[in-house]
Amino acid sequence: MDESDCVDASLATHDYERDFNDPLLATPSKSPPGKKKRDSNEVSLAEIFNTIQSLNSKQDSVIQKITHIESSIEVTTAAVNSLSDTVNRLLSDVASHGEKLGKAESSIQHMQQENVSLKLRVKELERYSRRWCLKLLGVKEREDENTQMTAISHLARVVPRIKDKLEDAVDVVHRVGKQRSDGSPRHIIIRFEEEVEVEVENVVKKEGEEEEEEVEDVVKKEGEEEDVVEEEEEEEVEEEEEEEEVEDVVKKEGEEEDVVEEEVEEEVEEEEEEEEEEVEDVVKKEGEEEDVVEEEEEEEVEEEEEEEEEVEDVVKKEGEEEDVVKEEEEKEEEKEEVEEEEDEDDDNKEGEEQGQGDKQSRMKFEPL
Repeated sequence: MDESDCVDASLATHDYERDFNDPLLATPSKSPPGKKKRDSNEVSLAEIFNTIQSLNSKQDSVIQKITHIESSIEVTTAAVNSLSDTVNRLLSDVASHGEKLGKAESSIQHMQQENVSLKLRVKELERYSRRWCLKLLGVKEREDENTQMTAISHLARVVPRIKDKLEDAVDVVHRVGKQRSDGSPRHIIIRFEEEVEVEVENVVKKEGEEEEEEVEDVVKKEGEEEDVVEEEEEEEVEEEEEEEEVEDVVKKEGEEEDVVEEEVEEEVEEEEEEEEEEVEDVVKKEGEEEDVVEEEEEEEVEEEEEEEEEVEDVVKKEGEEEDVVKEEEEKEEEKEEVEEEEDEDDDNKEGEEQGQGDKQSRMKFEPL
């Protein structure tokens, strides 16, 4: 704009024709045109576009979140399905293992019974096989000796009648154990054939009883200590083996008993808990019933008290009514007495009036 245009505009707006000697400043004659107020309902297109873009971005983020949630839900459902499958498989495995354990326990019990019976059978067989054996004690031991010939020579001296049959009768001959450090002789075990054993026994019984007794006495005296030691050692070994077997059996039985005791304890604890719960329920029910009974008794007592109060009220009312009736009767009696007195007074007055009338009549009819 030019300066002239500015001046024209100022002149159009202000009144500059007044005298400027006035101390007060000149005020405009017209107020400047005001600015148009913006309507609150009017919204620009840019704002609408911005809001639409923000809504679109928010919608996209929400969609992304929803897709992420759906994918995570699918993953979790797959994991849950796999877990359920594994749980079902484990349950089936547990059931199968339980059946296998039951079968194994039954087979173990059967094997234990078989083991005991087999041990008894082995002992019987050993006892039976020992019937065909003979033990020689105190026979001196030499290096590179023929144990069988040594045994046959001793048997021939004891039973000379069957010395020709001894080579056929003797089956196996050996010494027992290892060589001893003290040089004492080891025992000799002789096993006979089954066919000739009876004949040998009969001959030995008949001809060699005395010699055998003497030999046995000598041998017993010489080898008692060795026999005792060997028997003790054998007994100790057998006892140790039996103790080990017994310990194994006891351990197994103890483990089984522990398992059974644990199961029994668990069952007992469960039964005790169930009984305690039942007792608590019964006690609660009894307490509730007692409370109900007490409430009913209290209600009955209250009802009785109310009935007593009502009876007392009725009695009081009846007493008051009787009192009122008595008062009324007394009043009626008093009225009757008053009426009787009044009647008597009236009668008296009438008698007096009649007497006076009679007097007057007499006075009238008296002669002058």
